[in-house]
Amino acid sequence: MPVAARTQEGDALARYEIEKKNEIVAGALEWLVPIVGHHYAGNARAGYVPAAVSGGGLVGVIVGSTLSSNCYSAGGVEICQSGNGTVVALSWLTYLGGRVWGIVSALDVARQFNRDLADRLGVGLDDVDLVVAPTPTGMSVGPSFPFGR
Repeated sequence: MPVAARTQEGDALARYEIEKKNEIVAGALEWLVPIVGHHYAGNARAGYVPAAVSGGGLVGVIVGSTLSSNCYSAGGVEICQSGNGTVVALSWLTYLGGRVWGIVSALDVARQFNRDLADRLGVGLDDVDLVVAPTPTGMSVGPSFPFGR
């Protein structure tokens, strides 16, 4: 009579479920506060560069909006345009690019953490099969995970 899961396999799978990182939580935390999603996912250092790019974009927005770029004289009145629109627009794109990069990176860090955890515990999550096994009261249907690859 086949056994659906051995105790050791069940313990490894239970431990995996407890320790794994939720990718959506990592992305949401990264969206709220840069680097926090990476820290949750297990690698805060991976969030430094995207956060620096976003910070640089914000600095560019502030500096670009304070620059005086064009002054015109019309009928004795001088009109100056405050801010440099090109610098501000490029800086906003840099900021948004850094934020998107950070979120995608946090998702990837969480995904890699889960893969490494599964490998370390011997949980082969890529090859899940549906198994029908006899039980004392009839038949049982459930997933089968190959352990100890």
